[in-house]
Amino acid sequence: MRYLFSILFILGISFPLHTFALSSSQLNYIAQIPPSTTTKREPLQNKTREKARETFKEKLSQIKDEKKKNLTKNIDERIAKVNQTLTATMSNSLTRMSTILATAAATSDSIEAKDAVANAEILIEDAKDAVATQQEKDYVITIVDETTLREAVKETLSLFRNDIRTTHQAVAAAREAVIKAVTLIHQEIPNTSTIE
Repeated sequence: MRYLFSILFILGISFPLHTFALSSSQLNYIAQIPPSTTTKREPLQNKTREKARETFKEKLSQIKDEKKKNLTKNIDERIAKVNQTLTATMSNSLTRMSTILATAAATSDSIEAKDAVANAEILIEDAKDAVATQQEKDYVITIVDETTLREAVKETLSLFRNDIRTTHQAVAAAREAVIKAVTLIHQEIPNTSTIE
């Protein structure tokens, strides 16, 4: 619950107090939450990633069967390329959703529509975070030996599919929220196309 309110506070989104029925002490607590700071995990993750890549290349060079070696290398490269393509597409979609939502929100005055817009904005930001996290992921096939190579590739592919599916679900939830908000806004606009 605190996490939700801190996100709302950071985003500058305000709701009527009766919506959440917060006490003044809870509101003061929310106001005191500092914005999140970046941690120094990135260099460590990069070092770990580079070490995993080096280990992968080393283990890959130890595989004697050239066909398996080339296939594993191609799968590894393909995972990285597909991840980059899909996350770029999702990121572009989220940008378009933000633009559409901002344009539609400018024409609305009702509280219900503004709440729907705020909800959609939160889901878009969550989806953007999920896409950014997915873009940074690097899927390295953990090769133990040639006999377990197939299982290692299957495991890495399964992990990649699950992560992409989860990221896509976040984008789809944002899309549904944008559709709901835009629909509410357009229902408020009187129909002037009828001839009297």
